[in-house]
Amino acid sequence: MSGWGPIKDRDRIGIAIYNYLDWYFGGLVRNTGIRGIVPKVYIRTLELDRGSGGAVVLEATAMLREWGRMLRNIYVQRDKKIFQDIKHFADIITDQIGFRASLICGKLPAEEVRDLKTKLTTQMDLLNHVLQLDLVVRDAEGNILNPEKTSAVELFRQHNLSSERRTKYNSNSSSKSNSYMLLLSVKNFTWKRSEDMELYISVYMTGGSTAEQKAPRPLCENYVIKWTRQGMAKDLDQLNNFRVVFTDLSKKDVSGQEGRIWLVCNVIGDGNYQALASEFQINKSFSRNDITMKSSLSFRKPLGVAATEVTDYFNQTNKNINGGDKEFMIPFLPSGSDAETLENTFKKLTSEKREGLKAQGPGLWVSLKVLQGDLTSMQEGSKSHLVVGRPCIARKIGFPELILPNDVRNDLYVNIYAGELSRLSKSADRNVEVVIEAVDEAGYVLPEAVSSGGSSPLSQEFSTVVYYHEGKPRWNEVVRVLVPVEQYNQVHLRFTFKHRSRNEAKEKQGPAPWALAYLKLVNDSNGTTLKDGYHDLLVYRIDKKFDMNNPTYLDLPSLKTSQSHKVKFQPYNNFLTLITKDVLTVYTTLCSTKLTQNIGLLSLLKWRSEPENLKHNLTMFTKEVKAEEVVKFLPDVLDALFSILMENSDSELYDNLVFEALIAVIEMVTGDKFKQFIPVLEVYINENYSATLAYNKLLVVFKDYVEAATGNRNGSLPTSVLEIKRKTEKLAQATNSLQFLFKFVVRSRMLFSALNGGKGAEPFESMLREVLLSLVKLMFGSQPEIQRIQESCLRHIVLAVPDLIQVFPRRNLAEILMKMISSLPIGQLSEQKLATLQDLVHSQLFLHSDCRQVILPVLCSGIDVVLTKPGATFALTATQALGDCLDKLNNTEEFQTNAEDINTIINYLLRTVIQCVANRTQSDVNAPSIVTNMISIFRLMSSSHFSCYIQGFEPDSEAGRQNLLDFVMEVLLMFKDLIKHNIYPKDWAEMTMLMNSVVLNALRQLSHTIRDFFSIYFENDAWNNFFECSISFLTQPSLQVEEFSQMKRAKILSTYGDMRKQMGLEIKTMWFNLGQHKHKFIPSMVGNFLEMTLIPDIDLRNATIPIFFDMMQCEFYSGGSRNGSRISLNNLPAEERSSHKGNFKDFENEMISQLDHMVMEGGKGDGMYKDKFRDILMNQCEQHMALKELGTQFVQTLTRLMELLLEYRSIRQEESRDNQMSCIVNLLEFYNEHKREEMFIRHLKKLYDLHMECENWAEAAFTLEKQTTMLRWTEETLNPRLWHARYSDCKIHRDLKIALYVEMIDLFDRGQMWERALEFSRQLAHQYEEEIVDFYEMAKLRTQEAGFYDNIMTRLRPEPEYFRVAFYGRSFPAFLQNKVFVYRGKGFERLPEFQSRILDQFPTAELMTKLSAPTDREMDQPGQLIQVNKVEPILHVPKRLHGKTVDQQIINYYKVNEVSQFMYSRPFKRSTGGSEDENEFASLWIERTILNTSHQLPGILRWFPVVNLEVFELSPLENAIETMQNINRDLRTLLQEHVLSNSPVPLKPLSMKLNGIIDAAVMGGTAMYERAFFSDEFRSSNPEQREQLVVLENLMAEQIPLLEIGIKIHDEKKPDELKPLHERLTLMFGQMKEHVESKYGQRSVGPEFKFRNPRRHSASRGSTSGVSSWTTSTRPNLETRISDKSDGDATPVTKSKSNLMANLKMNRKRSRASEDRNSTPRPNNIRPIPENENMGSTLRIHSRSSVTIPELVRPSSPAQSNRDSMISASSAGSDSAPPVPPKYSIGSSPLPSRFLNITEESYSSLQDSILSNQSLLENLSLEPRPPPHSHNKTSPPNHIMSSKKKPAPPPPVTTPPTPPKKAPLRLPVHNL
Repeated sequence: MSGWGPIKDRDRIGIAIYNYLDWYFGGLVRNTGIRGIVPKVYIRTLELDRGSGGAVVLEATAMLREWGRMLRNIYVQRDKKIFQDIKHFADIITDQIGFRASLICGKLPAEEVRDLKTKLTTQMDLLNHVLQLDLVVRDAEGNILNPEKTSAVELFRQHNLSSERRTKYNSNSSSKSNSYMLLLSVKNFTWKRSEDMELYISVYMTGGSTAEQKAPRPLCENYVIKWTRQGMAKDLDQLNNFRVVFTDLSKKDVSGQEGRIWLVCNVIGDGNYQALASEFQINKSFSRNDITMKSSLSFRKPLGVAATEVTDYFNQTNKNINGGDKEFMIPFLPSGSDAETLENTFKKLTSEKREGLKAQGPGLWVSLKVLQGDLTSMQEGSKSHLVVGRPCIARKIGFPELILPNDVRNDLYVNIYAGELSRLSKSADRNVEVVIEAVDEAGYVLPEAVSSGGSSPLSQEFSTVVYYHEGKPRWNEVVRVLVPVEQYNQVHLRFTFKHRSRNEAKEKQGPAPWALAYLKLVNDSNGTTLKDGYHDLLVYRIDKKFDMNNPTYLDLPSLKTSQSHKVKFQPYNNFLTLITKDVLTVYTTLCSTKLTQNIGLLSLLKWRSEPENLKHNLTMFTKEVKAEEVVKFLPDVLDALFSILMENSDSELYDNLVFEALIAVIEMVTGDKFKQFIPVLEVYINENYSATLAYNKLLVVFKDYVEAATGNRNGSLPTSVLEIKRKTEKLAQATNSLQFLFKFVVRSRMLFSALNGGKGAEPFESMLREVLLSLVKLMFGSQPEIQRIQESCLRHIVLAVPDLIQVFPRRNLAEILMKMISSLPIGQLSEQKLATLQDLVHSQLFLHSDCRQVILPVLCSGIDVVLTKPGATFALTATQALGDCLDKLNNTEEFQTNAEDINTIINYLLRTVIQCVANRTQSDVNAPSIVTNMISIFRLMSSSHFSCYIQGFEPDSEAGRQNLLDFVMEVLLMFKDLIKHNIYPKDWAEMTMLMNSVVLNALRQLSHTIRDFFSIYFENDAWNNFFECSISFLTQPSLQVEEFSQMKRAKILSTYGDMRKQMGLEIKTMWFNLGQHKHKFIPSMVGNFLEMTLIPDIDLRNATIPIFFDMMQCEFYSGGSRNGSRISLNNLPAEERSSHKGNFKDFENEMISQLDHMVMEGGKGDGMYKDKFRDILMNQCEQHMALKELGTQFVQTLTRLMELLLEYRSIRQEESRDNQMSCIVNLLEFYNEHKREEMFIRHLKKLYDLHMECENWAEAAFTLEKQTTMLRWTEETLNPRLWHARYSDCKIHRDLKIALYVEMIDLFDRGQMWERALEFSRQLAHQYEEEIVDFYEMAKLRTQEAGFYDNIMTRLRPEPEYFRVAFYGRSFPAFLQNKVFVYRGKGFERLPEFQSRILDQFPTAELMTKLSAPTDREMDQPGQLIQVNKVEPILHVPKRLHGKTVDQQIINYYKVNEVSQFMYSRPFKRSTGGSEDENEFASLWIERTILNTSHQLPGILRWFPVVNLEVFELSPLENAIETMQNINRDLRTLLQEHVLSNSPVPLKPLSMKLNGIIDAAVMGGTAMYERAFFSDEFRSSNPEQREQLVVLENLMAEQIPLLEIGIKIHDEKKPDELKPLHERLTLMFGQMKEHVESKYGQRSVGPEFKFRNPRRHSASRGSTSGVSSWTTSTRPNLETRISDKSDGDATPVTKSKSNLMANLKMNRKRSRASEDRNSTPRPNNIRPIPENENMGSTLRIHSRSSVTIPELVRPSSPAQSNRDSMISASSAGSDSAPPVPPKYSIGSSPLPSRFLNITEESYSSLQDSILSNQSLLENLSLEPRPPPHSHNKTSPPNHIMSSKKKPAPPPPVTTPPTPPKKAPLRLPVHNL
């Protein structure tokens, strides 16, 4: 033994799945496929390390495994529909694996863990949805909700939310937002210049009606990038990191309604560096120091614009919102000249079709990403992962729509828009540059106050672009001015104008300003900040003596007014001159949370400075101040208001104004636009609010307003109507602000109480009570304006509950609130009342049981009123309120739910909710919610609650019991409907399982109720509905865990267990508690119980199948007093025995019907159920004396039925329709045997449909015939089970039978079985002519019949071949195993094609190559062996044709139709050791097999099993006779074709046949027969075969005249190339004829070669004169009658030589065989030799010859069949040849082919004669097979029992054949 070695830890870790006693069953973690049992003592349990992911990681692991299995199945099943939806599976699964690994590592920060969990769960839910898996509901952390700890209402709502989230994720739609951000990454700029450049990038908007609006308007700050002349960024540290976020773009901005959004890049160049460089090269006096100094004098020069529209990026949210970067090139257009403005360049770029710029040329390469949300979300929230690094922030020019409290800004944006400047003393317009600076009143320039963009640092000044000689420049450039708030009133903006030219390089100080303009930031008149908008500034010319550091210009006007100036220049005394026509236009935008532009707000904040205007300022504040301004200064505004309230003693004057201003401020803050400032307000109340006495004034004023509205002012002065109206309007605003109004009151009171030790509590409580009671009085009003106040009050007062309970008793508060709700007039504000009650459920009052005692009755009463009204408009509100209540009560730990709470809800609402669920409609959107509420109520009910509720009905009284019965019926019917029509979506498995668990518990409780109260007072409906509901419950699809995946099955069983078992045991208990009432449920409940037992659970089956035996006993003993007694009837008294039914037919019939439906249609049941059913019931039946025999038979019957049904169901899943048909026929036989008419008809229809699909027209007709046998030619009304879907108008038997007959006739016509069609036409004709007297239909029918007759005589019909097929092996279906069938081929289908078709049905089968019988081992082996060979049908002539002259076309039909006997042969050699060994003919024996099928073919199937088999052997001599018969027959057929045909016949077949017979080079011809059988040695050793030798001699002699005719025909028709062959044949035939006639005598041909019938071969049909002009003999046709010996043992030959010679009138040389017959004793009776009709033939040929068939008389022998007759004839009229034994059937007689005779004596030997005249197997023949054909038409079956009879000689024929009237289509002669 090798030494012990260590094992890695990962190979030792496993998972225990089951725990049993001292053992674990489980598997390895690394390989879950390896499982086994391990003793517990060897196992050490470990704590599972969940890592950082926790349950999410475990779920991801399980889902990855589940997805792997499902994807494999999807791939194998080729489910293209699902696979198209999961093309991105690989990426998702890869991401899942990566996320899972990251979470397991446990080294990520909490924020990243949270994000990874969100991504992981989102993708899992998406993939589960695509794969049609169950919806997973999660909590906020992404963990799966535990249904045991979660209320039903919460679980339902989480399902809704999860479904909505998944839908939104699938449609790639993000959450709605009013704010957008544009993340821009600059990659490269592909335009090179010789100077450095600056890229100014921003977002612009174009559109509008005015000139200013049409111009591109910047929306955000600029993002500036410095680009060097070398074509790269100047700041190498930021290389590949030029990223900017343009923030706060509103939805209104990007929607495209106000204008299009553009991303614009203005390219600005250095306008002076190039001039200095070129001048340095010309003027060598410049030094490098000069160049360095003067390079700072460069100006900004326009180079071009790059722009692209990005409006669609914001609107196409499906592709871009939160999506990946969109990298592309923005086309760039250089400026046309230095004078072209950037605005004009932009217009040219955007107006022209510049497709070439997009494909090639310079451009700016960028990538874009559109983000939703604000700046905070990007920096700290959910968007932070989308922005890598620290991009530059470019703020919007203006406030966003949503102003955040922490968004502190103090920015002033100045757009230097345009100017109109005079030339003054210049001859041309100036090159104007405007410099902006922030200057204080002392002339000091702020050093860091101006910025050109978000990425540019603050600087002292900013210079605009210089346009060459432009007098009206349009710059449209934006700068941000940042000035401290405290300096705003001291600072102004100064704009200086400079002229830039080349001459400035000579100036040492650079270009001097020639003009200026300025703009103050604060309005001197009212102290407000500069208003937003356009400002036209006056331009002052500067003299050289002007001191820029002395701002004396501040005393001059700065803004241009409408006043006109008469002079061009207006000088001032401070070296400034106003240029009256010049103007500078700027546009300012203030973004400040510290400065205001509103005079009203400013006056309020500074109220102390103007106390005399306080009333006016308060009024103006309320009316004119906008919310945007108020929220910026919210704390300051509130401080000012409460200061006014507390510091002014004139309450009458100021209290109301302050109150109105306060509620106006509260309304502004709580409005939708500025909700985000509510936390600011709350923080102010809790931390900054200090008005301790304000509560008193606020309550007094509020009460005054309420009383004014209600008209109930106690002792106060009268108030005017206008004042009441005004206060009523203000009260509406006050009620909207109740929450924060009471917050101020409560906070003020608490501050006062804290300062004064709780003094004044009672007066305050009394005052607050009065205010609240005044609100109660307000609720009694019904005026429209009062109703609005009532609605607002109810909506907002609940929000004040958390504050009010701090200073007011909670129960009193709850009572007052309920009074308020109850005081509303009936029908008024009903929806709002429910909404208020719903809000109260979420309030703190509901947490306390004493308050719930007050709230719940009012809540339940209100909900009940709404739900009981059908079609209530706000039923959804009531349902949601009830759901919220139940959700809270389910949380017993937090709410301390007690029995009183549950009883209140049950007593008020249980029955109402049940009725709502029962009356729900499919279109009711509220239905799922109300069902969830019902589930929640039942879930809260314990057994005691059920008992109390049931006792509340007073079931001991009759009325109470009836009421209880109604309740029980309502619940059961509602449950049954709910189970069958699940209200929840299919993928809400968790919700469905929760509902099932609640229904199971409720049904248990109801079972006790039914047993307790409806057993003595038996109520059949209650018990019946319970059984139906319970069985519907356990058979519903959602509980069939076997069909679920392993993971889902394990989860369900671990949480809920197998609820089917629990319900099954309850049903069993209820059944055995029925007692004497059981028989009332038989057979009605049989189907339900059967459906229950068919569930594939072994325990459930063991528990419930015995119920069937109890049912058998109940029906068996029904009527007696001993129900279910296990005693024999013989042991009972006679009177009691007679009262018993003694059988269980009703139960048996119902079982059969239900089994067929459930197994076939429902797909239920399996082989294990069949075995279990048989074992349990058989065991119980055998132990029961009375039921032993009947019960055992019943069990066997049902077992057989289940076998057939299961076989059919398994075969139905395959593609083989043949096997399906076989199974259906087996079922038909079973149902026919058990008289199950309804199921018989149903399966007949299935068989018919299959035949129609396969185009088996004849078989479909035979199937319909089966159904017509169940109908009568009467006017009786049809039983519903006989109704036919295709003939829904047929309501009586006759109508349906006629319709089916018409269809049958049509199908037989399509199947070319016109003989069968005529049979049914005759029956139908009788109805038309005699019963319904419809000659129109009769005429149609007769016309159709005429067509059938014509088709029979003229149409060429295929003769299908028959094949024997044997199935050996246990792998075949049970109905095929080791069985033999005879198949009817399809039309011209031959053996190879048929073999391929059979093997295609069984791909794994092996074809046997030998016909030998299989061994036992082959039959029992698990494989599949198939043996296929061709068989020949045995002809059965119809009795009606006996004794009649019949055309060969008519006989041809019966050769392959209406047959049930078949034969095939197997040749073998048997050596005798004599001389015959030298001749193979002497040792060639034939083994012949006769097969009898169960039904005639064709029939309702194309195949039937073989039921009887007979095997015998043919001697070599018999084989030789058979061969000669076949040769002569084929030759005669060819000759008839040439003689009788009206159309040209090819000569080649005749040439080949003559050559094969005359010059027999292969087989040796007749010479080989002579050597083998006519030798003395053979005669002496086989004296018993002398009569057969005579037959062979006659056949050889009869061949000579046929050959002679053939030579003559060949001579007449031979072409020149066949003359040598003909001469050779003629020479050899002369020798052969001389030899044969010399030995065996001379013969002559039959009458068919002697004359032509003028009626059938008229000249009008084009007869062949060359063939019909000659005859071979004028000898009359004779037919010989051969009679039996008196003892019945004579052989069918003549008794003596003289008799033979006399009968045949032969004149020939006597043969050795005939000479020996006189001296040789007669041998024993030999078996007649069947004629092989097809041996060696390569083409079946049809003949128009007629056959004479004498009428027969039925033999007296009872063993004989009416078809057991013999067809025989003499040797073709020869008067010198010996007689031929009667062994020829119709179509194969050696008689003249146009005449055959059937005698009464010869008919008895038909069977054995036919058996002796058939061919060898075609597949054993050496000759080639005929080509296959395409048609397959069959005829109906007619089962014929056959037996062997003795042959008899035929009588002579006295009636000559009647030639046809006209020559129809000439068909080849066949089988003559």
